[in-house]
Amino acid sequence: ESPGEQGELASYLKNREAEGVTSVHFYFPNDLDASTQTTNHMVVDVAGFSAGVAAFTSRCEEAH
Repeated sequence: ESPGEQGELASYLKNREAEGVTSVHFYFPNDLDASTQTTNHMVVDVAGFSAGVAAFTSRCEEAH
Protein backbone atom coordinates (compact mmCIF):
# COMPACT_ATOMS: atom_id res chain seq x y z
CA GLU A 1 0.00 0.00 0.00
CA SER A 2 1.34 3.35 -0.97
CA PRO A 3 0.62 6.52 1.04
CA GLY A 4 -1.49 7.72 -1.90
CA GLU A 5 -3.70 4.64 -1.72
CA GLN A 6 -4.07 5.04 2.03
CA GLY A 7 -5.11 8.66 1.58
CA GLU A 8 -7.56 7.64 -1.14
CA LEU A 9 -9.15 5.04 1.15
CA ALA A 10 -9.37 7.52 4.04
CA SER A 11 -11.02 10.10 1.76
CA TYR A 12 -13.50 7.51 0.52
CA LEU A 13 -14.47 6.54 4.08
CA LYS A 14 -14.75 10.19 5.16
CA ASN A 15 -17.02 10.91 2.17
CA ARG A 16 -19.27 7.96 2.97
CA GLU A 17 -19.51 9.16 6.58
CA ALA A 18 -20.43 12.67 5.39
CA GLU A 19 -23.19 11.14 3.25
CA GLY A 20 -24.68 9.55 6.35
CA VAL A 21 -23.59 6.00 5.53
CA THR A 22 -23.03 3.97 8.71
CA SER A 23 -20.87 1.18 7.28
CA VAL A 24 -18.92 0.28 4.15
CA HIS A 25 -18.62 -3.30 2.90
CA PHE A 26 -15.56 -4.65 1.11
CA TYR A 27 -15.41 -8.04 -0.61
CA PHE A 28 -12.11 -9.72 -1.46
CA PRO A 29 -11.80 -12.90 -3.53
CA ASN A 30 -10.62 -15.77 -1.38
CA ASP A 31 -9.29 -17.82 -4.27
CA LEU A 32 -8.47 -16.90 -7.84
CA ASP A 33 -9.82 -20.26 -9.00
CA ALA A 34 -12.91 -19.35 -11.05
CA SER A 35 -14.74 -22.48 -9.90
CA THR A 36 -15.09 -21.18 -6.32
CA GLN A 37 -17.38 -18.38 -5.26
CA THR A 38 -15.95 -17.70 -1.80
CA THR A 39 -14.93 -14.23 -0.67
CA ASN A 40 -13.71 -12.52 2.45
CA HIS A 41 -16.14 -9.86 3.63
CA MET A 42 -14.98 -6.91 5.71
CA VAL A 43 -17.33 -4.30 7.17
CA VAL A 44 -15.96 -0.91 8.24
CA ASP A 45 -18.09 1.16 10.62
CA VAL A 46 -17.61 4.74 9.43
CA ALA A 47 -19.54 6.47 12.23
CA GLY A 48 -17.03 8.84 13.83
CA PHE A 49 -14.33 7.97 11.29
CA SER A 50 -13.35 11.60 10.61
CA ALA A 51 -13.04 12.37 14.32
CA GLY A 52 -10.91 9.25 14.80
CA VAL A 53 -8.59 10.21 11.94
CA ALA A 54 -8.23 13.74 13.35
CA ALA A 55 -7.38 12.39 16.83
CA PHE A 56 -4.88 9.90 15.40
CA THR A 57 -3.21 12.55 13.25
CA SER A 58 -3.00 14.96 16.18
CA ARG A 59 -1.36 12.37 18.43
CA CYS A 60 1.12 11.42 15.72
CA GLU A 61 2.08 15.07 15.26
CA GLU A 62 2.51 15.49 19.04
CA ALA A 63 4.85 12.48 19.11
CA HIS A 64 7.17 14.13 16.59
